[in-house]
Amino acid sequence: MGGLVIKFATAQGATVLPLLGDVRPWQLVFFVIGGAGIVFSLAFLLVREPPRQGVHLSGGVPFATVVAHLWANRRTVLCHNIGFALLAFSAYGAAAWVPSFFIRTFGWQAGEVGIIYGLIVMVFGCAGILFGGWLTDHWLKRGKSDAAMRMGIIAAFGATVSSVYLLADNGTLAALLLVPAVFALGMPFGAAPAAIQEIVPNQMRGQTSAVYLFIVNLIGLGIGPTAVALVTDKVFGNDLDLKWSMLMVGTLANLIAIAVLAAGLKSYRETILRKG
Repeated sequence: MGGLVIKFATAQGATVLPLLGDVRPWQLVFFVIGGAGIVFSLAFLLVREPPRQGVHLSGGVPFATVVAHLWANRRTVLCHNIGFALLAFSAYGAAAWVPSFFIRTFGWQAGEVGIIYGLIVMVFGCAGILFGGWLTDHWLKRGKSDAAMRMGIIAAFGATVSSVYLLADNGTLAALLLVPAVFALGMPFGAAPAAIQEIVPNQMRGQTSAVYLFIVNLIGLGIGPTAVALVTDKVFGNDLDLKWSMLMVGTLANLIAIAVLAAGLKSYRETILRKG
């Protein structure tokens, strides 16, 4: 949708909006996408709050109690949070720069990249999320309590191997090779949040999830795209070398994620066992 909106806004030229006056094409893109986001967010008004089960505590669990529990299981929590945050770092870093990669390397237009890349993410990114959840459940049924952590390792390995799309010599081949990369990077997005909730009591799940999302967004969204830009500017110094910075940053993040998640497998199993 973003690519199509860019194409539309560019064709409109300068636009006059009520109360705002003259708006340039790049500004119009933000208004259109932001407005659509507001409309879609209203759908949450149709979602009913599910009935609560288990023990109800007035006012919830104090955050200090949550911190104490997380600290008691710090190896598990840190390996999980940092490991999956690094996968998000790789995923968001790639997602932010894939369009620019196709534009700079193969001369594609923004609208063209938006349609092709958007379809790949919509189909194969979603399929990766579902597959990651299925694989985790499959291993759990076979008695592997650390299934989500194992799945993260598989996803990181797959993302590393499939980054070969950055070395393709034409846009069509690069788009085809991008499919398994998008699939692999999508795998953790369903199972990882569920995994962190499995190691805490029900009453702590909300605050624990908030801590996890804070770390993932800080490292993944906050640093991932910026790291690619900095490496491109400071290491290579040429916009056309974007593919090398993407390859370097993504591969390094994935390999460290594998090491961190692997280091947490034993402690994660022990935490699950104590909770059970």
